[in-house]
Amino acid sequence: EMSTLIYPFLNPLLPLLLLTAFAYYFFSNKRRYVFLFSFVLFYFFSMSFPVRKLVQNREFQHLPLELSSLNYQDHYNIIVLGSGKNDDVRLSENLRLSQEVLSRLIEALKWCKRLPNFTLICSGPVGQGDKSQALLLKETAVMLGIDASRIQLLEDVHNTQSEAEQYVKFFNTETPIILCTSALHMTRAKAWFEHFGVRKIHPAPANYKAAQQPLTLQRFLPQWSSHKLWQSYLKERIGVLVIS
Repeated sequence: EMSTLIYPFLNPLLPLLLLTAFAYYFFSNKRRYVFLFSFVLFYFFSMSFPVRKLVQNREFQHLPLELSSLNYQDHYNIIVLGSGKNDDVRLSENLRLSQEVLSRLIEALKWCKRLPNFTLICSGPVGQGDKSQALLLKETAVMLGIDASRIQLLEDVHNTQSEAEQYVKFFNTETPIILCTSALHMTRAKAWFEHFGVRKIHPAPANYKAAQQPLTLQRFLPQWSSHKLWQSYLKERIGVLVIS
């Protein structure tokens, strides 16, 4: 995906540093204005309020899935999309998964417990480690009570596009799916599955990054975490444009 390739450049800190260095070198007689302009931009992108508002608007396009929207007797493929692991073999399966993918797995397990007919599909690449992220997800799910015979793996993947492509390659497009991924990522993920022919998609968002909170002074003070949130937000917006 194009959004994955440019992801490192979407953190506002890098463009701001490059802009400041460029302006400092070519406009040496106006350095005071250069630093003032850079400071204003840095302060804006460091505040959590504007980016959290944008992320919140994006995330709440997909509200939590309700049981009433599903047919209790139908068979569902419940898909957990990958989102990071570590390769420290001293740790147990669940401790090797990122917090983000654990949140997605918990959402998936909730539906495994509520529905009688399902296949749990765990997705995630091998990377450099001994086990794939998909296998770690499966082992964690089994540890939490899911029958291993009801779990399938997608391991030959490296991004959302390949996850959707591999799913369609190994599973039919007619079975309704419950798509478990982060709320901010849901629009792009759903678009890729639709792009490859899957039509019956029930979004089951997890890991809301910008849940509603009281407005406080802290939201207008600089926070390093805001830059990372901008990076994630811009990646999702650009990723959707790439699909369309």
